[in-house]
Amino acid sequence: MKKIILLIAAVIITTLVFSACSISFDFGGNKKPEETVTEKPTEIKEDVQDVVTTKPTVTEAKKDNTTSNITLGTWNGNVYTNDFLGFKINVPNGWTRYTEEQIIELMNLSKEILDDELDQAVELAKLNSVRFAYLSDEESGSNIQVMGEKVASYISESVYIEALKTQLEKLESISYTIGETEEVTLADKTFLKLNTQASMYGITMKQYYYVTRVGEYLISIIVTDTTDGINLNSIVTK
Repeated sequence: MKKIILLIAAVIITTLVFSACSISFDFGGNKKPEETVTEKPTEIKEDVQDVVTTKPTVTEAKKDNTTSNITLGTWNGNVYTNDFLGFKINVPNGWTRYTEEQIIELMNLSKEILDDELDQAVELAKLNSVRFAYLSDEESGSNIQVMGEKVASYISESVYIEALKTQLEKLESISYTIGETEEVTLADKTFLKLNTQASMYGITMKQYYYVTRVGEYLISIIVTDTTDGINLNSIVTK
């Protein structure tokens, strides 16, 4: 059963990435805003000797539109904090979690960025898909994943969810029953929640997708619940 759940978890990540790609072309009735054409600014020439090329501070980098203040977050025991996401994750008793090194490895990034906040922000900002956290119950196979997809600002949570529905229904390896979509509150943030049920090799489990926008990212909390006993309000907190 654990192998099947792990397979479903892997399929989830691929599906979310495909969803992000699909809504780049299919806007679900939402037209892409027309771009405003502005005149090219007058070029200002500077004496190269007067330009100081020093590494910006983290605060300066956050003010620069080319650098996002996205971060992997930090762990203190079994409590995960991420100021960028705006919430904490409390690992339930008996559950395990991926380490920062394991998360970095999943994204094929250098572990050196864990020691430099600015480098971390710069490298993560280059990615279209970011993994933040993964925790699971080894006994039941239930798990929770947190990830982000960089999408255009005119793509709403509802458009993203509709694209996700389409991708889930297309899957041949897993049979999905798509349920209702509802607005919920977690950690004082508003999420759009999609209720689904996944079946594979005779095993059925509930899956919930919570989506909210943070800056240029749509953040997804994906819950695979094999016991119908996960209380996400006690896990995701302010």
